[in-house]
Amino acid sequence: MKSSVHIPNSVKEIKQSIARRQTILADWQTLLAKGRKPELQSWRQLQVEATKAQIAELREALKKLSI
Repeated sequence: MKSSVHIPNSVKEIKQSIARRQTILADWQTLLAKGRKPELQSWRQLQVEATKAQIAELREALKKLSI
């Protein structure tokens, strides 16, 4: 599977990228909770899931670099 997120080369940059994605995730979750239209909710849910997947990929990359 191709990576859906750019993986930085340094531990510091990966941690910054994770923090940025967590902020983005919080924003999408807030929008998802506020939404009432089904089409917007489904689109926002996809964004939440994609952001969670990106965070997971970055954490895996961090583990590999930290070893």
